[in-house]
Amino acid sequence: MPKSKIISTSVSPELAEQIDQVAKLENQSRASVIRGAIEVMTALPVKALSNIFDLHQQGTAEDREILYNDIARAFLHHQYRLGQRALAKTIDQKFLDTLETEEDIINAAIALTKKSV
Repeated sequence: MPKSKIISTSVSPELAEQIDQVAKLENQSRASVIRGAIEVMTALPVKALSNIFDLHQQGTAEDREILYNDIARAFLHHQYRLGQRALAKTIDQKFLDTLETEEDIINAAIALTKKSV
C-alpha cells in the first residue's frame, strides 16, 4: 500500500465551519471530508475542472448556486439509479408474471407494504 502524503492548505473560517458541519452530519473526520472532496474534484475531466475554476473566478454567486444545484441533482439521479439496480436484484420475476390485472398488482403492493412495516 502506498504511503499517504500530507498536503496542507489554509481556508477561510467560513469554509472551515462548512467542512466541520459536513463532517458532523456525515459522522466523518474533517480530513475525511476534505479527502473525499479532493477525490471527487480530481476525478472530474480536466475541462470540467477548468470550468469550475473559471466559474469561481468570473461567475456570480447565483451562477455558482445553479452549478451546485445541478451537481446535486446529478448525484441524486445516480443514487436513484443505484437504488433501482439494487431493487431489481430483489424482484421475483416468476411472481410478477402471475400478476394479470391491475387489482392483482394493487393487492401485491399492499401485501408488500404490510410485510415491510
